[in-house]
Amino acid sequence: MNDPRDPVPAHEQQQKEEADMAVWGPGHFENDEAQDWAEGLTQAGDETALKLVLEVVTRERELASTECAIAIAAAEIVAGLKGQPSDSLPESVRHWLARHAKPVSDEIVRLARHAVNRVRYESGLRDLWSEVDDFDRWESGLSGLLARLERI
Repeated sequence: MNDPRDPVPAHEQQQKEEADMAVWGPGHFENDEAQDWAEGLTQAGDETALKLVLEVVTRERELASTECAIAIAAAEIVAGLKGQPSDSLPESVRHWLARHAKPVSDEIVRLARHAVNRVRYESGLRDLWSEVDDFDRWESGLSGLLARLERI
């Protein structure tokens, strides 16, 4: 929620943030937000960082595309920690997974599933992807991620 003294209304701020997000493909790490967040995680993060990101997307009423992109990256990392990594994980994430091969809680897995479903069906990111040719590839990627999270 914006500060009432802020001259930019909340919905306009969200639109600006979404327009500023650089995306080069439908893959879950093919955008600046996911890449930057994953880089930060690989340098200092743990399960707590994953939980915080996933909780935001599962509890917020309106979902900005930047939050959604980061949550999808976090869900990919959860799948990787549970032995179901994507073939398209960035190398830095693969190295981080190898160093942090410890059990992740069932709660985190549930949060990851819930976050992916929210992004897939009721988010600003879905709205953005629905307007471009790669929407089917984006949605297929989410289906694959959900399938890997369900196998856990």
